[in-house]
Amino acid sequence: MSDIHIQRFQYRARIRGAPAERLRIDRAMAEMLDGGLESALLHAGVDMDEEICIRRFVTRAKLDLARSDLQLTADWSNAWVDALRTVLQDGGDNVVRYRSRLHVLVDIARCILRGDDSRAWAWRQLGVWSDTSPRSADAFIELSHVLVRHPSAVIPVCRVLANERVLGAWIARLPGTQLRALSRAALRAVNADVGAVTARADAPDFDISSVAPPVGAPGAGHSRSVHSRIVRTMAASPLEAELRPVASAGNARDLAALIVLAAEPAALRAGGARELLNDVGRALLEAVTRSGEVVDADRASAAPVRGGRQSVAVPHSLPAGQPEPATAHAANAAARPASPEDETPDAARADASPTLAPQNSSRLHAHTGFGGLMYLLWLIEPAGVLDAVDPDRPLAVRGLRWVLRQIGRQLVSLDGNDPVLDAFTGTMPDARDAAAAEPATPAEAADIAVLANCMVELLRERLHEPVQARDLLLETLCRRPADIHFEPGWIELHFRLDTATTVIRRSGLDRDPGWVPWLGTVVKFAYV
Repeated sequence: MSDIHIQRFQYRARIRGAPAERLRIDRAMAEMLDGGLESALLHAGVDMDEEICIRRFVTRAKLDLARSDLQLTADWSNAWVDALRTVLQDGGDNVVRYRSRLHVLVDIARCILRGDDSRAWAWRQLGVWSDTSPRSADAFIELSHVLVRHPSAVIPVCRVLANERVLGAWIARLPGTQLRALSRAALRAVNADVGAVTARADAPDFDISSVAPPVGAPGAGHSRSVHSRIVRTMAASPLEAELRPVASAGNARDLAALIVLAAEPAALRAGGARELLNDVGRALLEAVTRSGEVVDADRASAAPVRGGRQSVAVPHSLPAGQPEPATAHAANAAARPASPEDETPDAARADASPTLAPQNSSRLHAHTGFGGLMYLLWLIEPAGVLDAVDPDRPLAVRGLRWVLRQIGRQLVSLDGNDPVLDAFTGTMPDARDAAAAEPATPAEAADIAVLANCMVELLRERLHEPVQARDLLLETLCRRPADIHFEPGWIELHFRLDTATTVIRRSGLDRDPGWVPWLGTVVKFAYV
């Protein structure tokens, strides 16, 4: 349940009667604000999971002093609820609402890059934004400070800005110390070694004149498998094209951290993180050198940069002609908790065939007939899947996302394009890279089978089904129609209410996983 915060409150009362009646009115008002209002809002169906900000709210109430103190409190609450419902329905510039704290931060980043301060009052009301003007030059640095305080939002926000071709422009404006703080925050969010972006005392920053060999072939000291991992990681990252043009010897490790975390967050959870970032950093600089896009570290904050498929000039607002991205909802919210539900989904369809419908540059909606596969996320760590992709293991070169896709297809007979596989691996359907479809070798398939069998045994324990046939067990669990809502850093599944069962509820498999560090995303389940 969310908290309700009122920054400034004023009320006037016209009372006919003894001073004691004024005390009754004051007491009823205090009780209403202390808890009665929140309870009334819940009963009225107002979504308390949203972050809702209201700039100004005025209401009038006529109270009958013949009623009891408890009834007066209820009358106050009902009057406020009716007025609040009207304000929320009217919307406009007076109301801003978000589904979660992550959506607040994404909107802040988009607005800062556009120089849009129309919702700054709401950000301040939420306690997220300082008095810094969103139109000032300091807003770029303030944005990085905000994200450092919310580590799990760093990579999702970077992905959104990369989609809109402005990530490089923002990164180029950050001082080296702030970029380092940003990369370390992103590493903390996935429980990775934050020291991996810091050079050893005896190791200087990268020397652009002596970078790694061409990306097309393994380097002297690199095994072919290690080199393949570097190439795969860079190709799979949605940030690489935006960050490559602003790479320099001084920031290569920090950019490498962002690139790797966007592609494969689990790759940095174990030993070898420093070596991987060094290798990706060198490959990044080599790509810059070969393309003639080197940006000197001292000039990075002022030089024009090219991101993705269009040129941008490190502006304070979006490049000319850039379409304005849609904001999440129309507004924002002054309740405190995070992670509200998405808008009401389309009615779940009974067929099992996957469908995908684009909505905007960073939001996709899909349907699957096998949404229950997502319940198995709770078994990934206990089954040892994360350990199977440690740097010294054969599957490390493939990465966790590929391994999870293979496990999903071994557990359930799925079309390779079913969006539930993207959700299971923590990726957006439109960000699926070619490597995801590569088949397993016989040795890899055997390793995957061992992991899948371990998950099935854990599932039997959870459901208390020791003898049920494996195919029937998995079919019963996984064949559940669901609508899937994808956004960077956010995957939400809506199941039909009639698919909820006491067995699954009791097992805890349909509890919200929330922030999943090794996927780099929030995962939410809802019955609708």
